[in-house]
Amino acid sequence: ASKRYSFKDVKVGLDVANGAAWQIAKGVFDALGAKTYVINDSPDGVNINTDCGSTHIEKIQKLVKKQTNLDLNYSNERIITTPLLEVGFVADDIKVTMPDKSEIVTADKIKGLVSLPHILLLTVRVSKIDIQNLVVNAEILKNGEDYKIVKHFEDLLNSQKEASFGEKPAPTQEDDENGFKFNPEWIKIVIPNVCLNNYKVLVNDLNTGHYLDLHGEKLVFGYFNKKNIRVRTNAELFSDKNKNISANIDIDTF
Repeated sequence: ASKRYSFKDVKVGLDVANGAAWQIAKGVFDALGAKTYVINDSPDGVNINTDCGSTHIEKIQKLVKKQTNLDLNYSNERIITTPLLEVGFVADDIKVTMPDKSEIVTADKIKGLVSLPHILLLTVRVSKIDIQNLVVNAEILKNGEDYKIVKHFEDLLNSQKEASFGEKPAPTQEDDENGFKFNPEWIKIVIPNVCLNNYKVLVNDLNTGHYLDLHGEKLVFGYFNKKNIRVRTNAELFSDKNKNISANIDIDTF
C-alpha cells in the first residue's frame, strides 16, 4: 500500500448491503493495506438492502462492539439520492458511548453524499458531509496523564492483539496472486464540503475538575487529494467559564 494512503494495521468493517459496490469497496481498503472484514457481500440481484445496510444497523453495530467495545447508536436512518447521481445516508441522534456509558461523540443529525460518476474515474468524491450539534467529549483520567478514550484503546489492543470481528478477513487483493491489484496511487480523494453546525469539543480533567470548551457556530472544511485544504470557522475557547481566546480561522491553500 502507498505510504501516503496507508491503512496498515487498521481493521475495517464494511456492510456492503449486497449492493453494487460489494467488490469495489473491499478492493479499495485492501489496496490501502487494511484488514478488511465484510458482511452482506453475496448479491443475487434481488437481495440488496435485505435485512442489512442502513435500515438494519444491528449487524454493523455488532462489528463495532466486537472490535472496539464501544456502542454506536443512531435513529431514523435512511438512504437518499439526488438528481446529480449522488447517493447518501442520513441519520439522527448519533451517539458513541464507552463501556461505562459515558458519551464520547454525539450529534443531532448527520448527512453524507457520495458522487457515483466519480467512482468510475477512480475518485472518491464525498460531495457533502453535514453534521448538526456535534459534541466531542475527551476526558482526562484521574492519573492526569491519559485520555479515557486513548487508554481504552491501548487496553483493548493489549488484550486483543489477535482479535477480529468473529470472522477471518476475506483474502486481500495481495493474497490473490491471480487477482487484479489496485494501485492506491490511482485513487483520488476529494471532500470539498464538510460542515459542522454548532460544534463543541470538551476536555474534562477528572482529577482537577477543570475543563476546556472549544466551540463555534459553524466550521467548514475541504480536502482535495493531498494538495489543498480549506478550514473556516469562528471559534471560542473557554477555560472553565472564562473565555480565553476568540479566533477567526480562515486557512485556504489554493
